[in-house]
Amino acid sequence: MATVPVGSYDSLAALDAAAIAPAPAPASWPENISFTQGGSLADQLGASFTTTQPGLYLTPDDTITFSVWNSNAALTSIDLVLRVLKPDGTLVMTRMGISNLTHDITANVAQMAQLEGFLVSCIVSGVNVGVARGQCYTRAQITRGSPPDVLVVDQLFADYVTTGNSPQWPEGALLSGVDGHGYFTHYQVGAAAQGAEITLQQPAGVRWRVVAITVELATSGQAGNRTVSFEIFQGGTLVYVVMGGVPLPPNTVGIWSLASGVSLVTALQSIMTVPLPVDFKISNQASISTVTLGLQNLDRWEFLQVQVEEWIDV
Repeated sequence: MATVPVGSYDSLAALDAAAIAPAPAPASWPENISFTQGGSLADQLGASFTTTQPGLYLTPDDTITFSVWNSNAALTSIDLVLRVLKPDGTLVMTRMGISNLTHDITANVAQMAQLEGFLVSCIVSGVNVGVARGQCYTRAQITRGSPPDVLVVDQLFADYVTTGNSPQWPEGALLSGVDGHGYFTHYQVGAAAQGAEITLQQPAGVRWRVVAITVELATSGQAGNRTVSFEIFQGGTLVYVVMGGVPLPPNTVGIWSLASGVSLVTALQSIMTVPLPVDFKISNQASISTVTLGLQNLDRWEFLQVQVEEWIDV
């Protein structure tokens, strides 16, 4: 239907002559379209068209590098699923899988090259066990070259995978391994040899916010008081030392609890609280150790346990 023009006219003929012709109707899609494997979408529709993609064109010289650092022993495999629009117009999906995934916080790496076309999307997949933030850090990059001359062309995402979060591109996050909250867990060292101090060694590749430390010492009947202090080393440097309160006499079991924000309390000689710095973070394979003045050869440190918020520090 023509659009009626605005204005005044002497006759209906003049009005008709000034009427605006309607725009041509848009071409309709062919009915009963069926798509076959191979060939471009334009060829199969019998029409030319343009489309806008996210804008990352992969050439045969580019390599997708998928890296994973993991501390969850139950997670043994992980995938990166890619969707690529090839030059002939076909959309393909491909999977980069890492099986035998380690949980020692070392890099697990999968690579894929010779994949030409527009990268439409990629997403981490294949996580079928419970994973918390702070346990499995993933990263996807576009690289060129081979070691030692690897050039990073683009970084697609860097984030933790969890039961409810699958890092992806586009619209994914670019976060370091220590951004956001970490994973709350604990480590423990069992009984030390009689007459020896006790030490807990931080694993490589993690950062801790120390929440609480608990230790227990059983003294023998040998004479003399035992005066306890605690030392924390980071990278071979002493970064914190604190006294453990009143001395512990023979034939006594003493328990010390160290935490941020508490005061030194020694009202009960066998149960003492000791302060730690607020928001106390350690890394670089730090160690937590006891130093006991007057420790006898039959005394035994029974355990040292630390509760921490943990990040993968890569």
